[in-house]
Amino acid sequence: MFTNIFKRFSIQAVVVSFFLSLSVNLFNLYWRAAGILYSEILYHSLILTLNVILFIIIIYFSESKRLKINFGASHLLSFPICILLLYQGDGSNLNGQKLIVGFFLLLAGNIFSKEFKKGYKAKDLFNLGMIFTIISFINIYLSFFFISIIFLIPQIIDKQKALISLFLGCFSSLSTLITLTYYYTGQVFYSRPEILNSNFTFENKKVFSELFWIFIVIVLMVFSIVKFNDRGKSSNANYNVKIFMLFWLLISIVFRVFNLYQDSSLWLLSFIPSAYLLGIIFERFEKQINREFLFYSLSIFGIVSKIF
Repeated sequence: MFTNIFKRFSIQAVVVSFFLSLSVNLFNLYWRAAGILYSEILYHSLILTLNVILFIIIIYFSESKRLKINFGASHLLSFPICILLLYQGDGSNLNGQKLIVGFFLLLAGNIFSKEFKKGYKAKDLFNLGMIFTIISFINIYLSFFFISIIFLIPQIIDKQKALISLFLGCFSSLSTLITLTYYYTGQVFYSRPEILNSNFTFENKKVFSELFWIFIVIVLMVFSIVKFNDRGKSSNANYNVKIFMLFWLLISIVFRVFNLYQDSSLWLLSFIPSAYLLGIIFERFEKQINREFLFYSLSIFGIVSKIF
């Protein structure tokens, strides 16, 4: 069975995940171009697929326990599926700034994955303050992520020290960012550099419906909260990561509802948490037939969403 390839991290799983992602990107770009095989479609597909290597590296370090965030082999399957399912609306393009935001949010997720009850380190809240300040400097609405810290504070014994560390992280990063921005641009506020401004792909020629992806996001959120909200089956650290990913997904919904994006990438912020939660669902399905049914159902659903 196909999903058995992703039961453990292996060279075979990595290779299959990469080429599956490449095929999905080719398919997406073909339909984004209104069914035209334009000259740069393979190049654009390779560029987009190379970004999957970042997630493969993260999964590798997670499997080898060098990272705390619990990405597993099942996510080698969930990421290509979510690439297929993701709403490819006008301007759903990837650029350097979006990659930076995603990278910093993954670092935040890694901090959330630590056992705060067993041993709190001041640098964790300091780093979290720096990360959230950096992404808020890029887009002020991303400051909503500061709210997620509420879930960590009750687990920390020395709360006063934690809050001081958080404040110092925010202050030091903000003062540094303002200084550097003013030095290079003469402005206090962030202005996207030209090197981060160019998209990896072009605007759509075909119009897609958001309803498919909205349905997937809502189902993932509800299913993750209701079905797998069992702290007894996982460590406190894994529970924290799940809470952060659910909060991340909720923020992406808020961004879409109130149009808080700086461009027309309406659902890109929801991609990583959706892929993470979908991977967890694949892991929780013990019966192989259930995993196969989920994979092929989502694949057909994704193909139909792009064609029609």
